[in-house]
Amino acid sequence: MNCPSGSVASLNTSSCVPCNAPCATCTEHPSKCTTCSSCCGSLFNFQCLTSCPVGTYSVNGTCQYCSYSCATCLGSNTTCTSCPSGKVLYNGICYDKCPYVMIAGICTFNCARGLYKTPVNTCLACDSTCASCENHPKNCTSCVTGFSLNGTCVKACPINYFG
Repeated sequence: MNCPSGSVASLNTSSCVPCNAPCATCTEHPSKCTTCSSCCGSLFNFQCLTSCPVGTYSVNGTCQYCSYSCATCLGSNTTCTSCPSGKVLYNGICYDKCPYVMIAGICTFNCARGLYKTPVNTCLACDSTCASCENHPKNCTSCVTGFSLNGTCVKACPINYFG
């Protein structure tokens, strides 16, 4: 029997019966959804869910699986929002090891103010006169209060200089 969209053939009565809400269309049974009403979530395993299960994301009203490299994802199967155990998230990608710097359990490209990034991607403290530095503890990019920047942070400006 050929039934109109939004209904399915009844095995008992040889007639078309409407799909159960929130199914927009269904197959084999009124509760076996093939699409969901626009009000009512995303399709997953023939069910309409208000949110996709962990490890899936919604695309055009259907829950799709995230890439195996992601525990959870958003927008695409390879844009990770969390990683499987033992992996580290950086910029939407899961890595075995942080490719940059770990600060308080978070993988980040830059060190916090007052620290500089070493060639082996660790953060070390700037000189005590520097508020911020790059590549070396005494290569100051800004100074703590009471010091002026002159390539390094100095307490007083050299002769013929003013600050």
